[in-house]
Amino acid sequence: RRSGLHVSVGLYGGKWPLSLPLLPLRNLILQGSYVGSLDELTELRARIADLEDLLATPTRITGTVREETEEIKERYGDDRRTEIIEGELEQVRREDLIPHQEVVVTLSERGYIKRVASQTFRTQHRGGRGVTGMPTRDEDSVRQLLVCDTHDTLLFFTNRGRVWTKRCFELPAESSRTARGIHLQNVTGALDEKERVTTVIAADDLSEGDYLVFATRLGGAKRTPLKNFTSIRSNGIKAMKLKDGDELVSVVTADDGADVILVTEKGKAIRFETTKLTSHSRTAGGVRGIKLLNDDHVVGAEIVKPEKQLFVITENGYGKRTPSESYPTKGRAGQGVITLKAGSRLTGLVVGIAVVDPEQELMLISKNGVVNRTTLKEIRAVGRSTQGVIVMRLESGDKVAALAAFDKSEKPDAT
Repeated sequence: RRSGLHVSVGLYGGKWPLSLPLLPLRNLILQGSYVGSLDELTELRARIADLEDLLATPTRITGTVREETEEIKERYGDDRRTEIIEGELEQVRREDLIPHQEVVVTLSERGYIKRVASQTFRTQHRGGRGVTGMPTRDEDSVRQLLVCDTHDTLLFFTNRGRVWTKRCFELPAESSRTARGIHLQNVTGALDEKERVTTVIAADDLSEGDYLVFATRLGGAKRTPLKNFTSIRSNGIKAMKLKDGDELVSVVTADDGADVILVTEKGKAIRFETTKLTSHSRTAGGVRGIKLLNDDHVVGAEIVKPEKQLFVITENGYGKRTPSESYPTKGRAGQGVITLKAGSRLTGLVVGIAVVDPEQELMLISKNGVVNRTTLKEIRAVGRSTQGVIVMRLESGDKVAALAAFDKSEKPDAT
């Protein structure tokens, strides 16, 4: 039916009349648009008929479900992740619900502690400035840095020779690397007035090593069976008797017959067999490990391992690694040999040591809470009597506080 320049047509059996301009309609017909719509309608009717037949035929429904299930299995199927263990149901412990994770534990001079995932700190090149890892306030500074697993057992040793223990997952977990953490008193309540934690060690099993080797600030040393520390009261126990004016600075686990090396803040080192230290009871004092000169003090002790290297870092960020073979085995109570030309205005005093492998990573933290993570490969191996290279660049007035060496993580670094 014509009406001026318009035409009315009936679609779908005349049920829905449609009025279209005459000329555009002619163009649509020439372009085949209505033909395409009719083809789509035909396909839709065929689809409806097929689905109605499917709903009316139970055998087709079962077959279709089977085909789609097999398709999902081929596309998304993988090995079962849940482990099925036959046996009686045992009591679920808290640690069974906590995943294993590599974390960084930091402790400040005033006793604020926290743990964050190690992937929070990305790897940088040697000589980088790092990122803020623990903000400090009120003249507080970072003292300890430890990389461990959430299931490790931590032993906290104080300057007065006491020790108490905590599982790593019992420490407060922080989602941000810039969080301050909480005070140790809120975790254990075991610290006395003017007592502070000077060293922290981690072990996944306290029965793995044979002994604990202690080193004091004034050069003392002691060896005690590790089994004496498998049961520790919540308020701590006595770990070593100290002389007046002395304090505990380092504790390491050692197997029977291993060599220990003591390093001083002015760059002297002495290596001797741990068997030179008579095994003492837990509450006994120690003997002289190194003879100190010129108002020097011990900063740390490490167990020497074959084909490993000794890494030394100074307060101004200079460090180096030296093969263990460069340190001759001597008797205890000697003056030691030079391990790094320290004490100058450029390098500053030695503040930390670690026995390392070139394939490991290194994490440093400054007193102002700045963390630098790098690879040990970027720090060349040199002789004992050199001053090393710049490992971490520090802001004016800042100093390196602690270090930790650990195996490379298989997970990608955070940015």
